[in-house]
Amino acid sequence: IYVAGNDVYVAGNHLNNDNKTLAVYWKNNVLVNLTDGSHDAVTKSIFVAGSDVYIAGYISLGPAVAVYWKNGVGIKLTDGTNSAFATSIYVSGNDVYVVGYEYSGNNSIAKYWKNGNAVNLTDGNTYVQTTSIFIRP
Repeated sequence: IYVAGNDVYVAGNHLNNDNKTLAVYWKNNVLVNLTDGSHDAVTKSIFVAGSDVYIAGYISLGPAVAVYWKNGVGIKLTDGTNSAFATSIYVSGNDVYVVGYEYSGNNSIAKYWKNGNAVNLTDGNTYVQTTSIFIRP
């Protein structure tokens, strides 16, 4: 959930009639679809900067692909070689930070992306997940 002024934003998901999970958010109780239901998609975090709405999550395209949406437009953070998940998003000035993890065999690599560029936080020798990010202004 994110509150900006008098506006309340909530990231979430819902099932369509074909049992596909759609990535969505609500602004002041009005539903906004981020995906069309052709693939399962999940949201995990929402951030609002001015009039821009940013949401982190993933789309299942075979392996899950880490993605964030800016004003409804999806931006892939990974190429789908390994399953990856974006779990939290924060915007500071012109920089977009997304935290998440990507599988490497049976383990996962904790990472963050700054403006789409990945930075590994672990080496993949253990199973690690990251869940939140905050940038001190």
